[in-house]
Amino acid sequence: MDDNGETERDEPYDDDDYFPFAPRLRVLSLWGPNSIVPRTTSPFAQLKTLRLWYQPAFPHAWKLVELVAPTLESLVLAYNDDHLRLLDPSTFVLFPNLTYLGICGATVLMPHLLAMRMPRLSHLCIETEDPPPQWGTFLEGVAQTVTALTLTGYVDMNAAHLFAALDKVERLIFGRFAAEHGEEYIVARSFFETRTMWMTMRLWPRLESVVFTSRGSIKLGTTGTILPFVRCRTTEIEQTDDGERPSKLKECRFELEESKLPPQWMLAEVQRLLNTA
Repeated sequence: MDDNGETERDEPYDDDDYFPFAPRLRVLSLWGPNSIVPRTTSPFAQLKTLRLWYQPAFPHAWKLVELVAPTLESLVLAYNDDHLRLLDPSTFVLFPNLTYLGICGATVLMPHLLAMRMPRLSHLCIETEDPPPQWGTFLEGVAQTVTALTLTGYVDMNAAHLFAALDKVERLIFGRFAAEHGEEYIVARSFFETRTMWMTMRLWPRLESVVFTSRGSIKLGTTGTILPFVRCRTTEIEQTDDGERPSKLKECRFELEESKLPPQWMLAEVQRLLNTA
């Protein structure tokens, strides 16, 4: 403190550049072009959740991510500006405790995603889009630990093929990144309609649960493809060429608004198949 009772700082700051020191803060969401100028040590020693939405100044935002990486358990990176040009990160970043990662704008973020080391990542949330060239490399890097996959945006057969590399997935969720995210999902008919994709390719062979959350919809005609999917992963499950069988589906839950729900007879048949299996 100085003679006037003001807190002394090692260096001056402008109001627009000030980033608070909050050592007990656990959840932080930043929206829009915030001016983030973190110091050389983390201002958030106990931060568990960080969400960067559309789109804080990235060089400073990434520096913040690097500083809080040791404590983070949940991270959302939403940068959907195709014109954003980012410099490649200079080093790898270890996230020893990160279990949840949400990504919007994989194309522009890919160099930084490839620099992330996440040995405990178990839940990946993706807004489906045209895959960047190195998408397969990123998925291979997290495939051994990811057991839950949330898809948002427009979800069709391309999404199923794209994420087939995540062969440890046990839970598939159609939803959104977080409560404050307004984007709704749409599940297209093509996602479930190809039996060959679900059986011959052994897409997500450990899949046991599918959940349609309330913030989205199933495209007209899609409900007719869900029953064959449920059958081929329950009562009609088949042995694959290598002698193994995919896991049986144990849950197919619809949390949609009443006006968007499939017909009651279909819901009843889905439950009957699950109970039979």
